[in-house]
Amino acid sequence: MPSEFRPAVRRIGLMLALLAAGTLLSYWGFTLANFGATKAEITLRSLSPDDSRRVTLRELKVFLDRNFVLELEDLKANSHSTIFRSPDEGFPAGSERIIWSTNSDRFLLLGRKFMVFEDAVMTNGEQLYLLYEIGTGTLRCNAVQQRTYARFTTNDLKEVAWLGYRPYP
Repeated sequence: MPSEFRPAVRRIGLMLALLAAGTLLSYWGFTLANFGATKAEITLRSLSPDDSRRVTLRELKVFLDRNFVLELEDLKANSHSTIFRSPDEGFPAGSERIIWSTNSDRFLLLGRKFMVFEDAVMTNGEQLYLLYEIGTGTLRCNAVQQRTYARFTTNDLKEVAWLGYRPYP
């Protein structure tokens, strides 16, 4: 092989090796993001009171920070969608919980390790993080790092009957 082709052949070989490695990693559920390898892990799953929907919090394991996605699954229609991807949040995962409305038309994500505005922290230390109304697709979020969604307070929760929970005095 002429010497002028060797660098090009070497680059093509390197590109093929990287493509093969990326294909294998993606087959195993890994992607490269935020300067670290990630693998999704389910840390919370909640079924609606009428058994028609399920919310899943899937952690995106990243070396430098914590991100997660919320997925909503319609069990009757056998469909699901990602409704939210978090900005960088606090460690550790696992303090979150989902509260459903009694008629299963909305849910509330609470936690203790989120980065939220001060007025989103309740007297018991829990934080109002996310409110989602399924019928309209309206999402509200109190994360300090995001500006896409409107915020909410306990006043916004008063008109809703929550399953076993009263997030207001």
